[in-house]
Amino acid sequence: MDRGVEEVLTRLVAQFASPYDFVRELVQNAMDGGAERLDVIFDAHVDADGGFVHELRFEDAGRGMTQAVVREELTRLFASSKTGDRTAVGEFGVGFVSVFAWQPDAVLLQTGREGEAWELLFDGSATFEERALEFPVEGTTIVLFRRGDAEHSRDIARAVLASLTRWCRHCPLDLTFE
Repeated sequence: MDRGVEEVLTRLVAQFASPYDFVRELVQNAMDGGAERLDVIFDAHVDADGGFVHELRFEDAGRGMTQAVVREELTRLFASSKTGDRTAVGEFGVGFVSVFAWQPDAVLLQTGREGEAWELLFDGSATFEERALEFPVEGTTIVLFRRGDAEHSRDIARAVLASLTRWCRHCPLDLTFE
């Protein structure tokens, strides 16, 4: 990744008061995508290499994204179709970038819209691989993976719940957290 882009990304991520503020941003994105429901699921497990992985999943059945939206808005800083839209919560084009404040080792995004289905795999930074999916996808699912110790699982779950409670208690979504 270009060093200048990496520096901008680092500064953008640093603007969030807590590394868990990305929860608010993903909830806002789900709302702006027309989702009526958002499921947030936390899991911690041992991976195939014997390491411990924390997995945080956000699943909505909103409008999802086409390849054009992914390329022109999601993966471009400050690009947003929501600017000036009074019905939208977000508009600055930095919401998704906030997931990197949590310092995930990888981020998986699957989305579909208008007969298209896409998967993006981020390597823990703004660098990603994109591929078309053969099966239909409804809405958007974002999964964050972070290696760590088993004893941190309870703290992560509490922090996610605290962020949801603080930022999302009045949102109109049917919001679940497991």
